[in-house]
Amino acid sequence: MHTTKKLLLTLLLAFIGIQHAIAQFTIADQNRVASIVYDIENSALDSIAAHLLARDIEAVTNKRPEIFTSLEEVEGNVIIIGDVTSQLIGRYLDTSQLNGGWEMYGRIFKKALTKKIDQVMFIVGSDPRGAAYGVFDLSKQIGVSPWYWWADVPIEHKNNVIVDDVDTFSNSPSVKFRGIFINDEGWGLEPWASKTFEPSVGNLGPKTYAKIFELLLRLKGNAIWPGMHPNTRPFFTVPGNAETADKWGIVVGSSHSESMLRNNVGEWNSRTMGDFNYSNNATSVYNYWEQRVKESKGVNAIYSMGMRGVHDSGMQGFGSTDEKVKALETIVSDQRELLRKYINDDVTQVPQSFVAYKEVLKIYESGLKLPEDITIIWPDDNHGYIKHFSSKDEQRRSGGAGVYYHLSYLGAPHPYIWLSPMTPALVWREMTRASLQHMNNIWIANVGDIKRREWSMEFFMAMAWDINSWKPENIKNFFEKVATRDISGKHSPKIANMMWEYYRLANERKPEFMGFNAPQWNGWPPVQDPLYSLWNYNDEVDKRLSRYQKLQAKAQQIMQEIPQKAKDTYFQLVYYPIAAATAMNEKLLYAYKSREYAKQGRTVANAMSDSAFAAFDKIKQLTHHYNVEIANGKWEHMVDYSPSYKKGSLVFWEPISKRIETDGLKGLGVAIEGQAQPAKPTRGSQPSITTRDSKISLSASEAKISGEMVRGKDSDGEFISWPDNGTNRQIHEPHWDEIPFEIGSPTKAMFEFNLEGRPGGVHKLNLSVSHPEEGSDLWWVTLNDRPPFKSSIVAGGLQQLQVQDFVLKPGLNKLTLHPCVDGTKLYGIDFIQEAQSEVVRYASENRLPAFNRSAGQKHFIDIYSRGNETEKWSAKTSDPWILLSEEAGELNEDQDRIWVTINYDKAPSKKELKGHVNITNGEQFYQVAVSAVNHQLDLEPGVFVEQNGVITMPASQFNQNQEGMVASWNILTGLGRSGSAMLLQPLNGWYIEDLSQVQKQSPTLEYEIVVTHGGQAEIIVEAVPGFPLKFSQPLRCAVSIDEEEPQWINFDMKGEPWDNNVLETRMIGNGQLDLKPGAYRLKVWGTDPSVNVDRILINFGGLKQSYTGPHSSKIMEK
Repeated sequence: MHTTKKLLLTLLLAFIGIQHAIAQFTIADQNRVASIVYDIENSALDSIAAHLLARDIEAVTNKRPEIFTSLEEVEGNVIIIGDVTSQLIGRYLDTSQLNGGWEMYGRIFKKALTKKIDQVMFIVGSDPRGAAYGVFDLSKQIGVSPWYWWADVPIEHKNNVIVDDVDTFSNSPSVKFRGIFINDEGWGLEPWASKTFEPSVGNLGPKTYAKIFELLLRLKGNAIWPGMHPNTRPFFTVPGNAETADKWGIVVGSSHSESMLRNNVGEWNSRTMGDFNYSNNATSVYNYWEQRVKESKGVNAIYSMGMRGVHDSGMQGFGSTDEKVKALETIVSDQRELLRKYINDDVTQVPQSFVAYKEVLKIYESGLKLPEDITIIWPDDNHGYIKHFSSKDEQRRSGGAGVYYHLSYLGAPHPYIWLSPMTPALVWREMTRASLQHMNNIWIANVGDIKRREWSMEFFMAMAWDINSWKPENIKNFFEKVATRDISGKHSPKIANMMWEYYRLANERKPEFMGFNAPQWNGWPPVQDPLYSLWNYNDEVDKRLSRYQKLQAKAQQIMQEIPQKAKDTYFQLVYYPIAAATAMNEKLLYAYKSREYAKQGRTVANAMSDSAFAAFDKIKQLTHHYNVEIANGKWEHMVDYSPSYKKGSLVFWEPISKRIETDGLKGLGVAIEGQAQPAKPTRGSQPSITTRDSKISLSASEAKISGEMVRGKDSDGEFISWPDNGTNRQIHEPHWDEIPFEIGSPTKAMFEFNLEGRPGGVHKLNLSVSHPEEGSDLWWVTLNDRPPFKSSIVAGGLQQLQVQDFVLKPGLNKLTLHPCVDGTKLYGIDFIQEAQSEVVRYASENRLPAFNRSAGQKHFIDIYSRGNETEKWSAKTSDPWILLSEEAGELNEDQDRIWVTINYDKAPSKKELKGHVNITNGEQFYQVAVSAVNHQLDLEPGVFVEQNGVITMPASQFNQNQEGMVASWNILTGLGRSGSAMLLQPLNGWYIEDLSQVQKQSPTLEYEIVVTHGGQAEIIVEAVPGFPLKFSQPLRCAVSIDEEEPQWINFDMKGEPWDNNVLETRMIGNGQLDLKPGAYRLKVWGTDPSVNVDRILINFGGLKQSYTGPHSSKIMEK
């Protein structure tokens, strides 16, 4: 019996092994490759998919499958592609599981359809796009990334490509129409297409759109809002564009400001057509729409309904909100008549959308009535936070709703079109909330020019395809998954960690926002000092720089380790965003350091200035490498390091730094944490701070001239001029939205000069000019990469014309001058920087912030050189319990930072300790006071203790998390400035309105706190910005102490607070507490799923000026 059982087990295992061997389909091995068959009578997309699959298989195996349109000549294994309408597929398969579905697909296996055919893989779609998705799903499975072309992802060679022959079926997508908006393309996609990829068209043409459409299908997308900026030719006016969309099965729509598929920027001519105004020019506007609707018959389209201004502006011609409501209702009715007349008698069957963007949202919320079959698209606030969610009544509308979401934005309070700063965690939160509110008919993501937002775009599209597959637990795996596929499986965990750190730093402050010069989008407000503090909380500036620099060092290390074939991909998807963001922060923060250090007389200010300019050069080098060197120049003109109108915000321009004179100076300076002024020496003094004067004078004879410029000489000297020929010639300023924003005339003069050995920095430009007429505009002035600036208006003869301040960079500078009008003469130029001298202002006292045994703090003392002579210094403490990271050093025009800590075990057991640190170089002597509290509190790890008048609690560091009747708190990694904010789930379906119900129903986060001084305090709750699910519902949570009654904490996402909220990635609510010294339990109550708490602070008056504030007050060990 035992032997029989053993034999049966052996046979069973053998059978299972045979079954497993049989249950596979060979696409290619060393001897053969499967053929591909599609039905030529069906969709053109079947042919496209079949040929792309053949190319993909060849890219993997080096074997090209033969492609057939019937089975007659096919042998071996075969892949058959088509949808349920295909007679070829219907002959062999029951497709009932797919019939009537939307964009579904199945992979079905059969054996021996004919004597010559061994195995068959059917890729069947419920419709042509479904079949294409099935094909590209197979391509991805065998090793072809959706980004193989757009990010140059290498394709790994395989001799054998085998898949399991298990029948599988997809579900219908979560969102019906899933697409992208090509926007702000004038600084990337359009010049690249015009000059590099499709110069024969000189714009975004069918060749470019074919690549975009292929990418969309590989990412399971199906819709496009084409590029529409002034530099881009309107989509429907470029021959082949509409036909290409039809061939690829892509649904064409248009943006919120382009009703009825019309590109107003490129197609509405106000000179010949009048105002774009339905109040006084309705016939012209109606005819304009009618023409496009006629032309679009047969186009697979979604028509944008309603009306805004020509570009991204409000509707003209109507005054009050009530008038605008009535006007829009009339306009939509007229537009639907056009659709009924030319597209379908049953207009409810024509896909239509109404985008409630900017001012249109207010009009809608004021009572606008729309036909039920129109899809209302709710936009975010341009910064990733959806402004309106469908109410229960809106959810019942047959047309449903959708979302227009920004992964890139050009507008106030500041654009972010350069890099990709939108964290996937926020995208997940917002789009999940939208889906739960049944806003699933149309999702459109503004992706700028696609590049530098590749993985962000993919995540958005992946959510649109299957939103239920993404949960808080697996969002963090997204980057590891795509990095494995696109770059290197070995390095993917490190790459994923780097990307999350990149987004955490962007959550704190986007790189584009580091100029602190909002509001900006079409002008040049000057860069401001950052809110990051140099003096408080261990130097916030240095901490941010350190985090970025560590991140870039990791990115650089991986660049060296990954295979050569993956380096171009890695540069595009990972290295450029990280390195460019690092350099942007270095440029602005080092420049800030130079300005502040110069005030203190630190010679290192000059090194900081050099570092700022080096970072600026680094950005340009990185961008050049992207445009010219990777992929053999494939992406030339794709990246602009100063995007936006008029060459973008000043944040992208050269740094505003400061240098000081050091020659012949000597001495030592000391600055201590907590004080913006340097410490006052007890003995000796510091010299005054001086800056060297600088003057660069160039005569007209030194200019290179071109075009119609001529040289001449008169009683005032040699000059260059654009001769007056009596016709009053002028060279006009480019329009603000012209790209590139520069004076295009060849009539110009150019001066080049080198600042080697000179200080650079801010100089005043003076022009020696004359003109025979009073009040003439004289010259367009362009310095280096800056946009042109018009000189002032002057009268008559020779004089010095002061233009404005310019920043000269170390090394070569180039000044270009175009005459505004003919007849003006230029005799020479002067750049002047006058010497300045000021006395050092000292701090009122030399005292470090207080230490506390329970806090484990450290504080810094900076010791710096005041001149160009070597300085040796030494430091000693008054007591052995004061510890220094360094006790001696040598300075050569630089500085040392020593960290002061306390050894409490060596200190007397006193509540208050006092001591000092003595610093000297032999001639100067400084004494810095040190105070500490060595009170032994019997505290367990995890308690939050007051430190210098503040208790700081990152929300995710709670001591207890109590589930409520209606919801629970959960950590969402990647959300918020801290890197992990607290999410309330479920994300909808509940809201606590009554304060008396909070303790009964709400979930709580609890924090054990210890107050050491106490008194009146402000409680500050920082939450991730977000709008309420219900229009005008208050945004709030509640807090309480111990068993006391809760109090509301309110947040504001309107008006001026909104500006700060989106720039700082936080909304702030506050309340009042009165706490005596002692131990308490702080409770944060979740009352609104829209409020995701990130951090809580209790301020007893000790909170200092800063951007990030004090670190966590939590005791980590006993």
